[in-house]
Amino acid sequence: MIFAAGVVLLFFLTLIPYHLYDSGQLHYFLYALHKLQPEVLSRDWLVTQTANPHPFFAEAIALLSSLDNLPLALFAVHAAQFLFLIIGIFSLTQIFSKDSRTPIVVFSLLLFYFSDGIGQSTLYSSIVQPEDLAKLFYLFSLSALLEEKITRTWIFLGLTTLFDVLSGLEALCGVGLDLRY
Repeated sequence: MIFAAGVVLLFFLTLIPYHLYDSGQLHYFLYALHKLQPEVLSRDWLVTQTANPHPFFAEAIALLSSLDNLPLALFAVHAAQFLFLIIGIFSLTQIFSKDSRTPIVVFSLLLFYFSDGIGQSTLYSSIVQPEDLAKLFYLFSLSALLEEKITRTWIFLGLTTLFDVLSGLEALCGVGLDLRY
């Protein structure tokens, strides 16, 4: 499965453009930049006077910034995120069906739920953003729920919320429909 996911990953990384410092992604990086260098943006109202909507993501970006090559590190995160998305969707579909056509479903989902920006309903986008990471963890929480691994379900839901509170609330509503837990 890892090999097949890798082949699909390579296909999508060549098909779908990858953007850095584009779209709303810059907004997410402002908080990390200010954390790393407090004198930068010290008089910016958005950064200094409002609550950071994605504090864990800003911490992760700040940590990645300590590496020598932030663009390469972000691309590695982007590729790893997509690889785990492929594996997650495939695992979820395997729970429902052992049909040999399952990879076609995975491939189709990824083709049709792509976005080239923020603020759209997607599974995958061309930028590294907190919502995409949150959706990835939500996908794994659904798989864990269907396999009745409740502790793992709640751990993944926690990670979903850690990266994006709104996605976490949506995920809690979705998993909350299974009232046994």
